[in-house]
Amino acid sequence: MTLSKDKIDGFIRADTYRVLSKGFSYPDENNISEMVSIVEELKGSPHLDGILSSYLEKIDSTIEIGEVQKEYSRLFLKGTIPICESSYNLSLDVIPNVSAFYRAFGLSPKSGESPDSLPYELEFASILSLKTALAENQDNEIIAKDAYRKFLKEHLAEFVKRFSDRVEKAGPHLFYKTIAEFLKDLIEKEIREYS
Repeated sequence: MTLSKDKIDGFIRADTYRVLSKGFSYPDENNISEMVSIVEELKGSPHLDGILSSYLEKIDSTIEIGEVQKEYSRLFLKGTIPICESSYNLSLDVIPNVSAFYRAFGLSPKSGESPDSLPYELEFASILSLKTALAENQDNEIIAKDAYRKFLKEHLAEFVKRFSDRVEKAGPHLFYKTIAEFLKDLIEKEIREYS
């Protein structure tokens, strides 16, 4: 069975979001290992464009677990840069709205974790991309694409722009500089494509 370009792109997009979700999660050995595994798998794909390939090479070459853990603490745990959308969007309905998206697709965040955290939102974008690629009929594909478009517009677009700008201004380690720039470029590209 030959996959269409749209389906291949959907699988690549899903894995790209997973890399970024793992990259903005606490960099314990498990998250780093999963991220490296996905990066290696993606780098082996003949379907990557040059920009994605370049970012993956930079990510792969800048992962130093001790340094990345120290930098994660400095940037995100000590309150310098909030990693939740509600810190950037003062609307009172951010968390209920994000939670409604998750529930519509049968998902919920782990107990005690914020559903509007960047890793959760990126993981959800990955799931929507995967659902689009795996859709067995046009109706299901339309539903997944529509949800993805709305989620991009309502949640990721402004959040990622503000978040990435703050990361850049903090003078981060090359790993975080790279993934923040990659994330911002990806979301801008997706907004243009899905507008």
